[in-house]
Amino acid sequence: DEIRKLSEQTSKSVKAVTDGVKSTIADIRTAADGNNRAVASFTAIAEESSRVANAMDEIINGMDEISHGTEEINRGVSDSVTSTNDLRSAVGAVDNQIETARESLAALKQAAAMVADQLRQVQNDVQQIAGEASKVEEVGKANSAGLAGIKIALDNAGM
Repeated sequence: DEIRKLSEQTSKSVKAVTDGVKSTIADIRTAADGNNRAVASFTAIAEESSRVANAMDEIINGMDEISHGTEEINRGVSDSVTSTNDLRSAVGAVDNQIETARESLAALKQAAAMVADQLRQVQNDVQQIAGEASKVEEVGKANSAGLAGIKIALDNAGM
C-alpha cells in the first residue's frame, strides 16, 4: 500500500515537472517570436533613419545653396548702395530702402546659416539614432540566434 502511494506521488511529481518544462518551452518559443518581431522593427527603424539622414543631407545642401545665393544678393545690394550713394542728393528715400533691404538680407543670411547649422545637428542626431538602432538590431539578432539554438536543442530533445 505504501509502495502504491509512493508510486502515485512519483507519478504526480513527474507530471508536474513535465508540465513545467512544457510551459517553459512554450514561453521560450513565445519570447523567440517576440524577439524576431523586435529585430524586424529595429531593422525598419534603421532603414528609416538612413532615409531621414539622406533627406537631411539634401536639405543641408539646399540651405547651403540658399546661403550662397544670399551672399550674391548681398553683394548685389552692396553694389546698388554704392551707386545710390552717388545719387544720394536726388534719391535719399531710395537709399534708406536699400539699406533696410541689405539689413534684411543679412538677417536672412544669418538665419539661413543658423538653420543649416541646426539641420546639421539634427542630421548628426539622426545618424547617432541610426547607429544605436543598428546596435540594438545586432543584439536582437544575437538574442534570436541564441533562442533559436535553444529551440533547436529542445526540439531535438523531443520537448
